[in-house]
Amino acid sequence: MKPYLLLGVIMSTVAAQNYTVLGGVTYATVRYNSAVLQKVANVGLLTGIVLGTESEWGDFRLGGLYIQQGFVSNVKAGDTIIEGSETVNYLMPYLIYVQPLNPKSSLFGGLGIGTALGGKSNDSDGASNLQARLFNLDTQLLLGIDITLSPRLALRSNIYVGLRDVIANLDPESNYKNQCVSMALLYRR
Repeated sequence: MKPYLLLGVIMSTVAAQNYTVLGGVTYATVRYNSAVLQKVANVGLLTGIVLGTESEWGDFRLGGLYIQQGFVSNVKAGDTIIEGSETVNYLMPYLIYVQPLNPKSSLFGGLGIGTALGGKSNDSDGASNLQARLFNLDTQLLLGIDITLSPRLALRSNIYVGLRDVIANLDPESNYKNQCVSMALLYRR
């Protein structure tokens, strides 16, 4: 998927009469397919950002995000602890279905498909760039809640659950899926 697809989604949402701009923070980690690797890698939360726009189409919202996902880890090798992190930047178009709970809050669920732009890996040996071709398309389930603060402002809390292995051409037993929680402020036009 080309970044132009996301640009098209963003442009169409801004062209719509009812669009929303959002920005916030992400707390991301990964879940290894192997329980043994999950324990050895000792993965933790990585803080990142999420920026995007969306438009309303009845009960649905179509949007696009720039979102940072990844993880921090502490691996024990003998008497040494190796600390590191991996941040991957994604462009993600998404479609969610919104179900109002009351006039001030609504639940939503949907799917997003992220394409990696690349990223950065940091460890005791220094930093290195991660090429976008190393990553699969990241299909994610999106679930969350919007709480209206005023006619134009709302808070969003949601989770992203990765449905597909992150790394391309890696043995499934060694691979992992993204998991993320985000908090964002929404401005409705």
